[in-house]
Amino acid sequence: MRKTYCVYGLLEWQHTLSAGDVKVRIKFSGGSMGPTVVRPATFTTGNPAIQLLIEKSKEFKSGKIAIYRIEK
Repeated sequence: MRKTYCVYGLLEWQHTLSAGDVKVRIKFSGGSMGPTVVRPATFTTGNPAIQLLIEKSKEFKSGKIAIYRIEK
């Protein structure tokens, strides 16, 4: 299953998540702003370990990172 996560209000954003001694850099990109449409920066992964790391993060729990789309 592939999940696309987003960060509303940002066009690009890089964030480092930690799991023990391992650090993973997540790069959200592709955001855009137009006169009538705002598209958030997104990051897509099919890796269940990365998905779990994101969904256990404080940024996800606080709503800064959200699920944008799920593809089965």
